[in-house]
Amino acid sequence: PSVLGHIQFPFLWTPLRFANLLSSEIGGAKTPSNSLLHIGASTQLVATAFDGSGNVLTGLAVGWSSDDEDVATVDANGLVTAVAFGTALVTAEVDGTNGVASVRAQEPVTGSWTGGFDWPDVGGSCGLTLSLTEDATGAFTGTGTLTGPACVTISVTFDGTNSAHVVTATLSAVGPPDVPFSGSFDGKTEITGAFSGSIVSTNFLLTRTSSTPTPPSAAAQEGTSGTYSTYASPGR
Repeated sequence: PSVLGHIQFPFLWTPLRFANLLSSEIGGAKTPSNSLLHIGASTQLVATAFDGSGNVLTGLAVGWSSDDEDVATVDANGLVTAVAFGTALVTAEVDGTNGVASVRAQEPVTGSWTGGFDWPDVGGSCGLTLSLTEDATGAFTGTGTLTGPACVTISVTFDGTNSAHVVTATLSAVGPPDVPFSGSFDGKTEITGAFSGSIVSTNFLLTRTSSTPTPPSAAAQEGTSGTYSTYASPGR
C-alpha cells in the first residue's frame, strides 16, 4: 500500500481514467470505442488515479509515453497528436501503475475527387466528380455528379467508411439501384477498387484533386466526450 498524507490507499488493481474518449467494457477492462485520430490532429487525454476503494487520488504526477512516436506523439501534459498512419499505444503512469489507450491514426478521405470507369454493358465510359467529408469515426458522406458519354448526367451520393484506409461505400442516385463499392485508399491521392451490382460491375479509380488545408480541430475529432478506464496489474 501507499500512504498519501495521513490516509492509507491500497494500490492493488488501481484504475486510471482517461477523459475525452468514449468507452466500452471488454473482459473487465475498458478500451476506447472511438480511438481514431486523423493525421495532423490532436486530442487531450486526462488521467485520474483512483485507489482500490474508488477514491480519487490527487497531487500525483502523471508520466505520458507513446510506444511509436512515428505514428502518434504525446507530450508531458497528455496531448496526443497523430503523425502517420498506424496504431500506437499511449501510456499514462501514476506512481508505478499504468493505463494504456490505443490510438489509430489515419488520413481522412475529405476533399474533392474525380474518377471514371468503363461500362462494358453500354459500350462506353462514365465520369464521376465527388466532394467527400470524413468525420471523427471514419464514416464519410459525399455528393457529386455522374456524367457521360455512357452515363446520363445525374446527381449522386457516395456514403461509406474509411477503416485503416480500407474504403467501403454505396453510390446512390434517384432512380437507379444503389451500387456498392469496395476499395483501398493509398493515404494520399488515390482510391482504387470496384463497383459491383446489377447496374455496373467494374474497376474504378478516384483521384483527389484537393483536400482540406488544415486538419480538423481536436474538438471536431472527438465529437463527444466520455471516459476511458483501464485496470492495471497489481503494482505493489
